[in-house]
Amino acid sequence: MRTSAFTALLVGTVLAAGCGKTPAPAPAPEGAPPGPTGPGATASDQDRCQGYWKMVGGDKGDGMKPPSANRALWLNFSSTKLTYGESSADPGETHAVVWDTAANPKTLTLTPSGPDGKPLPPEKWIYQFDGDHLLVAFSGGGALPTEFKARTPQPSAPGVLVLKFEKSGEKPPAPAARPLTSNR
Repeated sequence: MRTSAFTALLVGTVLAAGCGKTPAPAPAPEGAPPGPTGPGATASDQDRCQGYWKMVGGDKGDGMKPPSANRALWLNFSSTKLTYGESSADPGETHAVVWDTAANPKTLTLTPSGPDGKPLPPEKWIYQFDGDHLLVAFSGGGALPTEFKARTPQPSAPGVLVLKFEKSGEKPPAPAARPLTSNR
């Protein structure tokens, strides 16, 4: 699916990092957030994640840099779903998400659905809040990072990306219209 492509795009985006203007923090999302899900989940982390986040920095092992002006990577948490996309025009890809606040570091388990609607193998990220920012780290090789320390890929170990997001008052892109199918 797009998970591998998204990971590759994130690597490319961080490599092409340039000057960027960070958006102002957004107000809390409308409506009452749902309760916790998953082992060790607390309402506070899930609630705090709800809403639209834009990437304000990325580190692939050479220090945190702002995203390039032509990239607008984003996350949108809505209840127990996470949609992420590559640009402000990308409707994104949606995954079921489970928070595990008992893990150290805390984890997000993202489960995409295949074309048939069945779950595909999950991907795990670690996360933490840094003030008003959300930090996530994941490995292009699929291994779960144990710390928020980025590294370039090595022959003996996959690379780790650390991304920094800030809450945004902007609306996420509208989902793409799905083509109608016919049984004819």
